[in-house]
Amino acid sequence: MGVGRISTNYAFIRSLRNISDTFVRLDGLRERMNTGKDINRPSDNPTGMQQALTLGSSIRANEQYQKNINSALGRLNLTSTTLTQVEDILIELADIATTAASEITSSAERGGQVKEVELLLEQIVHLANTRHQNKYIFGGTNTVSGARPLSQPFNIQYDSNGYISGVVQNSRGIDTLVYTTILQGVRDSMNISGSVAFQPNGAQQNGDIFDMLVNFRRNLQNNDITALQRTEQNIQNALGQVLQQNTIVGAKINRVEISYDTLNVVNLNETDEKSLVEDSDYAKLLIEYSTAEVMLNASLSATSTLLQNSLINFI
Repeated sequence: MGVGRISTNYAFIRSLRNISDTFVRLDGLRERMNTGKDINRPSDNPTGMQQALTLGSSIRANEQYQKNINSALGRLNLTSTTLTQVEDILIELADIATTAASEITSSAERGGQVKEVELLLEQIVHLANTRHQNKYIFGGTNTVSGARPLSQPFNIQYDSNGYISGVVQNSRGIDTLVYTTILQGVRDSMNISGSVAFQPNGAQQNGDIFDMLVNFRRNLQNNDITALQRTEQNIQNALGQVLQQNTIVGAKINRVEISYDTLNVVNLNETDEKSLVEDSDYAKLLIEYSTAEVMLNASLSATSTLLQNSLINFI
């Protein structure tokens, strides 16, 4: 009699433990189904949690690199567009120079071209002071700095007659390269030197596009055919100078776009890998949950039977 009661009590306790374990298992399955994650805390899978954290950190870093690249692309694309506009103006000026240098062009006609050249020169200076996100694209690290004298990268000087006499650079410098990180351990500049594009040897020196155009306008005013005959070649040299810088910008754009695409591939692979580590298989969870419910019902039924037998034995 005593042995029977002990056996029944042991079976009853074991059955209750099974019920408790099944409830815990059902709670865990419900949490995984609600979160969609197999790993919700380090104790669920310490190794898997570490892998997921490492992959998540890498994915976030890559996303930041992509943000850096998007910012760089915005500036570089605007730079390329601006340089292309300068090229178009120089081509237009070359056509004017060809006409002006012709001996059949009258002095009156050259006088009419003066204002046209002046306006196109002003337009080039305006383009050279283009801004992106409140920063001058040809101004190095200089930002929009209010109304201080010579605050822009390129500042127009006028003569007593109101014509442009020269263009002066910002005295704080315009050639600092702005770098950004585009890949782990890889930094690239997102701009080009303003001087190299427009005044490679300084103001009023060889290669100064603005000074060359100021002289073009003066030669028109002076009806200097000999000087005008050299202007077209000078403009072609300036066009080559701008084209070279635009080519450099294009290469930068290609480089950062390739980096962006590389990061996309890496992020897709790491996201898939992270998902395999921590995400739940919902169909599998449903089967496990159904199985656990069946086990729970069976345990409850067995416990109920044991409880009835235990009461009968007690009586």
